[in-house]
Formats: sequence, C-alpha cells, structure tokens
Amino acid sequence: MVREIIIDLENKPGSLIKATQALEDANVDIRGLNVSKVADASQVRLIVDKTDEALQTLWNIGVQASLNDVIGVWVEDRPGSMNPILKMLEKQQENIQYIYPFFNKLEGHIGVIINTDNVDNVRTILKENEVDMI
Repeated sequence: MVREIIIDLENKPGSLIKATQALEDANVDIRGLNVSKVADASQVRLIVDKTDEALQTLWNIGVQASLNDVIGVWVEDRPGSMNPILKMLEKQQENIQYIYPFFNKLEGHIGVIINTDNVDNVRTILKENEVDMI
C-alpha cells in the first residue's frame, strides 16, 4: 500500500519551500510530488520514504497534513504504457481522480501514483490482472 501526504498551503511564494526544507532537514526523501491550485490555496501531494516521520515534521512546523491511501504501479518507460491500465479500469467503470509520477525508477519502468473513487477495488483489479504494483 502506498500512502500519500496531503498538505494545504497558502498559494504564495515561499510556502512550498518551508515544507520541503523541513522534510530535507529531517532527512525525508520526497519520491513523488504534485502541486495543484485549489481555490486560493495550493494542495500538495507527497510520496516520501518515511511517511510517519514526514507527517510529524510537517505538524511540528504548523503545516496541516493528512494521509491518503493511493495506488502505485510500475509501467514500462515507453509511449502508451499506461493505456492497458486505463482501459482495464474503464472496463470496470472505475473513475480515476488523479495520476502523477513517482520519482524512483525501476530498470526500464517508471512509477505512477493513481487515486480512484474506490482504491481497494482498483487495487484488487490490478492484482488480478498481474499489474506490477509499488
């Protein structure tokens, strides 16, 4: 199971570096990162090597942070490699909320983080279809 940290920051210069610097100082490695503007704020999604430590570090500097279960898959590093997974989920009528890359590489593959309306069901579908999961 992959857990992402979700933090909401002010949408202004310097907000993100406060969080990432604190994580660096705590020796937490960021392995996936997605930043989106939501209303007047920024929502940051992080995959890190030490989730519990990162969460505590962020709380200690006054950043509100929460955890969310997501799905991590390895896909070949070539055009169209996500399409079989997307078709599989479409066939099962599973809705994808968002997707973003995972920084670690596996020989010839890239990591992808996926969130859906039903993470547990999608995880089962992917396992049954022998998708290589993180």
